[in-house]
Amino acid sequence: TLYQFRKFARRNRGVVIAGAAAIVILVAGTVVSTMFAIGQYRALRESERQRETAQGIADFLNKDLLGKSSPSTGEAHDVRLRDVLDAAGRSIETRFQNKPLVHASIRETLGRAYYELGAYPEAEKHLVRALDAYKRSGDSGSFEVMELRHALTLTYLERQNLDAADAVLAESLAIIEASFEKDHPAAAITFADLGVLRKRQGRYADSEIAYRQAIAVFTRLGEGNNGHCLATKGNLAILLQDQGQNAEAEAMLREVVRSFELIAGKDSVNVAFPLNTLGHAILKSKPEGERLEQAAECFQRAYDIRYRRLGENHPETLRSKYSLGMIHEERGDYPEAERIEREVLQQRRGFLEEDHIDILHSLNYVA
Repeated sequence: TLYQFRKFARRNRGVVIAGAAAIVILVAGTVVSTMFAIGQYRALRESERQRETAQGIADFLNKDLLGKSSPSTGEAHDVRLRDVLDAAGRSIETRFQNKPLVHASIRETLGRAYYELGAYPEAEKHLVRALDAYKRSGDSGSFEVMELRHALTLTYLERQNLDAADAVLAESLAIIEASFEKDHPAAAITFADLGVLRKRQGRYADSEIAYRQAIAVFTRLGEGNNGHCLATKGNLAILLQDQGQNAEAEAMLREVVRSFELIAGKDSVNVAFPLNTLGHAILKSKPEGERLEQAAECFQRAYDIRYRRLGENHPETLRSKYSLGMIHEERGDYPEAERIEREVLQQRRGFLEEDHIDILHSLNYVA
């Protein structure tokens, strides 16, 4: 009984203490061994999961993507990338339904590829389905999924679906608050996206706060010159420019251009964004003579880079072409400016929705 045990313990304290210590050591050893075994099991399962995902993706690429674009199949010859993506999109509808991680990874890749082509409705479709598949697998907040949320947010912003972008960012911020350290790349990227959204919503003060938060996190992480941070500085410069702070915006944009040229090369498509924006910052100062030619040089360089890297009809290429039309207007060559802007509008209508912000800009110009 409990009474007898207490009596024995008082009379044999040393024996009981030694026995208790042995039991504690035995239990601790068992717990450590069990935890180690669990850790090994989880590592093995994660390794197996990654291997299975990689194999599934490889099979899909070889059989469903590359295989169908081989001339020997008789199905295609000299195909366009868009045709290959469309075929892959149809094929993935019935593939890997019982393997959500494989399905999600392929959907995400297709979504990102469509985004790079400027095919935003198709990009949204695949990125939404990828996020749903990740959620079904139990992964809704890993860093990889946070990067997917970033891609989906950008797609919503391109399509002017601000409410959907706001919902994704609210969910992302909640995940960061619960699962990530304060200074984490996922937090910086999400703050940067939030800055873009708030500007689109006309909330300039909140936009600036978010941009500066993102830049501060990137800087503390030692990533002040990575692509995300430089793009955020470019977006902050646009915000300052829109609020009349042209001198600060221009200086910041020149710094971003130099940094991108150093890390990515002068012909990198990443250089085109701050170059084109720098041209607009110069135009805001009502330039004449040499200053006007500086703006024209920025627009022309940006256009040439985008034309070579992205193609004639990509949304970014057309933004630079639109900017070149503005230069002709500043020079007083109104017929050439109108010709260019009408051409841009026609090209944009070939693949963008009628309420897309770029088409609205074109319509406002040619009205």
